[in-house]
Amino acid sequence: MLALLLFVFALIYQTLGLVGPDGKTCNDFLPCMYFSVITFTTVGYGDFRPSDLARLFAALEALIGYFGLGLFIAALLQLFSRLPKDVDENDLERF
Repeated sequence: MLALLLFVFALIYQTLGLVGPDGKTCNDFLPCMYFSVITFTTVGYGDFRPSDLARLFAALEALIGYFGLGLFIAALLQLFSRLPKDVDENDLERF
């Protein structure tokens, strides 16, 4: 699911264009996929930026990334909170 989402956004950026470090518009897939991953994880290195038409999609992907990663962390915390509190080292072999 996540890979599909990143792929779809990369295709959107490929169609609408990114502005590369040299200031020229880039429509190559690999830089667009890189930008999609960096935007989703909200790292934002700044070497590529969305074109004027792609800005809305970049903001939407960043918001989805915020909520998606937050839900992932919440699910992990819920999983670990269900582990028994009085676990021996021998019991850990079952997990």
